Amino acid sequence: PTLGEALAFVRDNRRVFLAVFGGVSVLAAAQFSLGAWVPAYFIRTHGWAAADVGYAYGLVFLFCGTGGVIAGGWLSDRFQQRGRRDGHLRTALFSALATLPFAIAFPVVPSAALSVAALAGAVFFGTMAFGAGPALIPVICPARMRGLLVAMYLLVANLVGQAGGPWIVAVFTDYVFGAPDLIRYSLLVVPASLLLVGAALIGLGFRGLRALQASTA
Repeated sequence: PTLGEALAFVRDNRRVFLAVFGGVSVLAAAQFSLGAWVPAYFIRTHGWAAADVGYAYGLVFLFCGTGGVIAGGWLSDRFQQRGRRDGHLRTALFSALATLPFAIAFPVVPSAALSVAALAGAVFFGTMAFGAGPALIPVICPARMRGLLVAMYLLVANLVGQAGGPWIVAVFTDYVFGAPDLIRYSLLVVPASLLLVGAALIGLGFRGLRALQASTA
């Protein structure tokens, strides 16, 4: 298909793609903001060495990150088996809301051990959306557009998520709180705000998905 055809399909189903391209990408920004600044947080707040952060966060991401993506796919399939055709969006929305309390607790709990535990929850539940949300694209789009639309999603998700999330934390640390040692407050405000925005965008997609499914039934 031409790029114009793919963009026309996105425009005609803009609520669904706002949820996937927009909502899931904003959830990715929350995870990338943590990934970029967790080392600085533990070093500046708890006095850890960089190597200690690497061991702790590496293990958290290895097990909780991998497990979260797999769990997201499993939960989405469970919703589908129970007749919930919007299972992909339900899983992504659950991911955002379940991550929120862990993301809020992570930078403000009094000890490093509790912070690692909260971080593990934030990573596990936060990555569930990435095993479910993008999987909706090949389900709803024409077969000939699948590769192009998935590539478009990856472009948006990396621009918004990988570039945007860490940058927003840096802006808040430098210009809102005004001191590198106050990065814990940036990591309190930014990921939580991104999770709420992502959840809101995903919530907008349910009606559009029902309309699209009705039109192709």
